[in-house]
Amino acid sequence: APPLDESEAAAFLLGGASLPVFGVDLGLRVTVWNQSIAELTGLSSQEALGRHLVEALAPEGEESSASYRRQLVQALEAALQSSPSSCSSVCSSPHGSPSTEVSKLQIQAVDWQRHQFQVATCRSKMGVVTGLLGLSTGCRAEVEQGSKIAADLRRVIDTACVPIFGVDVGGCINEWNSAAVSTFGWSREETAGRLLVETVITDSYQQEAAKILERSLQGRETTNFEMPFFTKSGWRWELLLSATPRRGDAGEVIGTIFVAQNITELRK
Repeated sequence: APPLDESEAAAFLLGGASLPVFGVDLGLRVTVWNQSIAELTGLSSQEALGRHLVEALAPEGEESSASYRRQLVQALEAALQSSPSSCSSVCSSPHGSPSTEVSKLQIQAVDWQRHQFQVATCRSKMGVVTGLLGLSTGCRAEVEQGSKIAADLRRVIDTACVPIFGVDVGGCINEWNSAAVSTFGWSREETAGRLLVETVITDSYQQEAAKILERSLQGRETTNFEMPFFTKSGWRWELLLSATPRRGDAGEVIGTIFVAQNITELRK
């Protein structure tokens, strides 16, 4: 399938219209300025269209240093010259073919909230770069706070005194905390990418485990169920488990997280 042309690429990014979106031509003159970025910057689309992007986002006299403005221009020009091999990721068209090349850029808006944007090159049907489109991925402070929360959550999982493990949508293990290592005997490296049901669950319970995973992929939790798991050395542990859907940034289910408690002694 052919790459998206400029209008198609604009429609692609403007699909997230609740987020700030801008577009520029090869001269970095504004061609797209949606309502969200107008609210963020205080500039209406009528005021922004045709202006140099740096003038719209970091006008002189608004505490923007000359060095910052130069860096912003250099980052935008570098994005215009980007190639697939040097980009951080590639967006796909509805048909699955590469369409817009994506890199990340820090842009400071007029109200001095620092926002992080993903910037994509727009190409004509002949593959010629015609400009850039940028979609805000959030205020930098919010992104940093989210990263801190994620790091804190990672520490909680890693140091929890009960086994916590997770799988992707295919049922392959992608989370295995320290308590899971000590409980089951397999290291993170040994379990990574292996099917959970074939690694720690006996044949007679694999069908039940598969049903629980299926419910999780449908967004449904399963709490306080019992199931025997086997260790690397062959010991059988009776576990009380809860299975919770794991979701991506857009709310889609990307796997399942299990929290387990060893109740073997209680069942003797």
